[in-house]
Amino acid sequence: MVNIYFKGQFLNSSRNKGINTNALATTVKHQFENVFNTSFAKDKDGPTITVTATAEITSIDNKDQLAKDATLFDVRDSEPCNDQKRKLH
Repeated sequence: MVNIYFKGQFLNSSRNKGINTNALATTVKHQFENVFNTSFAKDKDGPTITVTATAEITSIDNKDQLAKDATLFDVRDSEPCNDQKRKLH
């Protein structure tokens, strides 16, 4: 059995404070847990290994609230994608 624990925090430094970082944090938590919560056979005749994952991801308003043991995700504004820039020359 392998246990994975991940702690992260979202900081919304976007000019548009309408981004719901609580919903974003919940989505990332579920995706992280879904990716890592699995069981698989070590090899054809080997034992099954079970991996359990737990994520604690929260939203914060400023960097002063960052927990010392958390990974910081910074939600920023990004420029719209320009299709012309993506074309290969």
